[in-house]
Amino acid sequence: MEDSVESLPRLGTPVLDFLNSLSLQSGALVVAIASAILSVLVARLRVTVARWTVAVTTPLVLAYSLYWLPVWLGDSPMEYRAWAPLFIVPWYVAGVMASVAAMLIVTRLVVHTAKNA
Repeated sequence: MEDSVESLPRLGTPVLDFLNSLSLQSGALVVAIASAILSVLVARLRVTVARWTVAVTTPLVLAYSLYWLPVWLGDSPMEYRAWAPLFIVPWYVAGVMASVAAMLIVTRLVVHTAKNA
């Protein structure tokens, strides 16, 4: 019996195909959109430090998870480690920019609405 990685069945093939098809730009777009949506949801927290901590750390978690998800689903990890910074860092930056922008817009709208009420 041969115990090679190639003989094992691949799990989540449609998901792996989608994740492996992500380019630098499309992955950054996915992280940016998800980060912005989560920031809009978190923007209503009363504690400012918690709100901004979530806005800055969420894109890192999303970028890291999106990059390593194919390996977690059974893809070969051979080249992932070498390429990780080249994908995770730009995806994180795109996510932080979208997250901060969404946070600023929502918090200003909330303040403006509160003043007019």
